Amino acid sequence: MKLFSTSRPSPAMVVAVIALVFAMVGSAVAANDGLSSKITKSKVKKISKKQADKELKANVSGSHVNTADTASSASDSSKLGGTAAADYQQKADLLSATVAPAGVGPAIVRGRGATSVTRIATGFFRVTFNRDVSGCTWTASYGPPTHAFVDALWATVGGSGGPAPTPNQVGVVLRNDAGAQADGSGFHVLVLCP
Repeated sequence: MKLFSTSRPSPAMVVAVIALVFAMVGSAVAANDGLSSKITKSKVKKISKKQADKELKANVSGSHVNTADTASSASDSSKLGGTAAADYQQKADLLSATVAPAGVGPAIVRGRGATSVTRIATGFFRVTFNRDVSGCTWTASYGPPTHAFVDALWATVGGSGGPAPTPNQVGVVLRNDAGAQADGSGFHVLVLCP
């Protein structure tokens, strides 16, 4: 039976022996001088990163490593830094419409919650949404559905106005540089509801 091997010890064994020696020396010095925190820092620096990772994994149970809370729903205010979910803008309260062309036959090209658009008069349009928007904030901007501007108009938005308005509608007026109402190439409406 062979008690000792003639081959070299593995790097892990060398690091383990060095760590054991430092631990024993460190404990003796700490007991004498009260310097345990300095010795612990020194000891950690001496141990290789690989060995430190092994020790850390051995000392931390896997059940504690992956238990970080994650926000699975915006309705759970405890997952939003303590701010109530109602304080955030909800998706259902963000409405929009992109309308083109803004002439005799306007149409909704894209948007959320917009159901129709009607031309009331030259440069005056009514956009209808799928809910009451009378207590919301509205904004409008002039421009065709693409990014290319073909004329210099500007847009304003307000209550639906015109004949037989409903709470689900907003009115958009397009004007040229001289201030006269003009149909133009299209417009965009954004509605933010509380």
